[in-house]
Amino acid sequence: MTEENGTLRKRGIRISRNESVLDAIRSGIPHWIHETVDDASYIGGKKYLRECTCSECGFKVSFERQYCPHCGVKMVKF
Repeated sequence: MTEENGTLRKRGIRISRNESVLDAIRSGIPHWIHETVDDASYIGGKKYLRECTCSECGFKVSFERQYCPHCGVKMVKF
């Protein structure tokens, strides 16, 4: 583990001093970002839509796929 400009690095994932580990992993691993709409009739107060966005290139698709059709990166579920 090395320290560069206030950031700890280990195996390619950068963890800032005021950042949680889960947030660092989410920003370092390719994944789908689901679109949400605030809706009071749902238990959590948010309704998740089918559309999702690639965390790497920002391409929008109508449903989750194993690979992004635009940049070809493999998505990881967590």
